[in-house]
Order: sequence, then C-alpha cells, then structure tokens
Amino acid sequence: MALDGNGHIFVANFYGSNIAEYATSGTVVNASLISFAAPSEVTSLALDGQGHLFVARYSTGTIGEYTTAGAPVHASLITGLHLPTAIALDGQGDLFVSNESNSTIGEYTTSGGVVNASLINLGPPIGAVSLALDGAGHLFTGRSVLGEYTTAGATVNAALIAGLDNPWGLAVTPAPEPSSMLLVVLGSMLAWPSLLRRVSSQPLARAFDIPQGTPMPRSRRLSVGAGFLRFIRAEIRSA
Repeated sequence: MALDGNGHIFVANFYGSNIAEYATSGTVVNASLISFAAPSEVTSLALDGQGHLFVARYSTGTIGEYTTAGAPVHASLITGLHLPTAIALDGQGDLFVSNESNSTIGEYTTSGGVVNASLINLGPPIGAVSLALDGAGHLFTGRSVLGEYTTAGATVNAALIAGLDNPWGLAVTPAPEPSSMLLVVLGSMLAWPSLLRRVSSQPLARAFDIPQGTPMPRSRRLSVGAGFLRFIRAEIRSA
C-alpha cells in the first residue's frame, strides 16, 4: 500500500493481480487502476516523489514502474528476483526488495540498475516477507523474527522483535520534532545573557523594558516568549 500527497491510497491485490486506487475517505477511484495477466500475485508497491509506482510481482519475479494514472513506464524494470514480497524506497532513489525464496534483501536503482542483489542475507529459515525503511537509513525486515539493518547492509539487531507470524506490511513512524516555541524558550534559558546583549537596543527589548546584561526570571521569560519568537523570525527574514 502507498499513499500520495493528494490523499489517494494505492493498494496491491495479491490474488486479484491488480493495483486499486481509493480516496482516504474510502471512495473508490479505480478498483483496477493497473491490471496484470494472472498469475501475477502483486505483493507490494512503493511510490516516489515524481508520482511513479514501483510494483512487485511475486510469480514473475519482477518489478515494474507505472504512473499513478496507471500508464506503464517500464513493465519489467527489474527482473530475476526470487519471489519478491516487499519494496522500500529511500530518498536517494534506491529500491530495497525483499526476496522470500532466497531470504535476501536486494538493492536497486529506480532506473533498474543492480546495486547489490544480496545486500542482506537473512539465511534460512527466516525468509523475508516484509520490509520498511526509517528516516535514519535503517531497514526493518524478517518473517517470524524482525531484524534491523543499515542500508549499507550492516546488522544492527538481527532479532529485534521475535514471535511474529508472517507479518505483511510494516510502517515506521517519524520521530516527533520539538516545537519552535520550545526551542526558543530553551535557547533563552541557556544563552539569555548573550541574546540579551543583542536585543537590548531592539524594539522588543524596549517594549518589555529588558535591562541590558540582566537575566530575566523564568516567569517573565515565558511571558515574552511569543514576542521573542516573532522577533527572531523577523530577524531571520531580514538577514
């Protein structure tokens, strides 16, 4: 499954041998956007930033490239795979593919070039039916055991999660980022004297009657936090 920036969901149907498109509201856009001659057993797909879908076909051992309108770009972009079950796409234009029958993760370019057909060798009987990539360049893959690896192929933890039962479909949530207001408040607490020397002659300092070189109490720092944030943003824009 893949989600684009327009609120459309693309779903791979294994036995239906097709790709379907839906709105995030559940409305059917096209129940058979891309169809394949059976048996194809579509297992996985990935979507890049240019609106191209990369589709893995289990029986044929291939990955094809299509537009989100359903038009083929290259129906056999990558061939010679070993029952491919999942695809992950990174920000550098590389595709990582899990192969069930030989328990490997292969790396390819989005133009179809082979980077490393056996980047990660999981070894029997683990297999590989699922795959996900996080923002730090770590791959999560496995079958009954989920392991963690770098995109260079190094093992981080081969048995990160155990006791699974053929998990299909992994997702990694992004780490939350601190808010800009929190950063400003923390910054003012840690470096208030130096910041104060800069702003003491500025409108913000005069508006709040900030004495030069004197740290402010916590209660007052918080009270001027919003104004201080606006000042910093204005300074950045005018720089």
